[in-house]
Amino acid sequence: MSDTPRTDKAIPDLAFRPYTLDWQRAQDFARQLELELTEAQHRIRTLIEERDSARAQADHKWRLREELESLLGTSDVEIGVERVKEAQKGATRYEYIRKLDPREFAALSLFCITSGIHFDTAVDRRRK
Repeated sequence: MSDTPRTDKAIPDLAFRPYTLDWQRAQDFARQLELELTEAQHRIRTLIEERDSARAQADHKWRLREELESLLGTSDVEIGVERVKEAQKGATRYEYIRKLDPREFAALSLFCITSGIHFDTAVDRRRK
């Protein structure tokens, strides 16, 4: 698309006879204007699509951040990742404890109480 603005000089004189050189110039000029208009309309549609896409991505990221904060109590990604890792470790511990015999569980609990070791730490050591 041309960056040069149109002037009255560029518009051919309309008092011409068909199928003459002036008529041909006017046809070429009209085709060029149509082409520039089509390109401009396409560029406008492209810019609108890019704007809408950027808005959708920003909305999606904002919603994810809100959801992360509501689930984990923080919008900080690093803290959220640490909390998810800890939750996964807790789920693994729970599965291990669930499979223990009640007597083994009681013995492990008593050991933790008498030695002052945190229960999660004792389970992690025993599991490995």
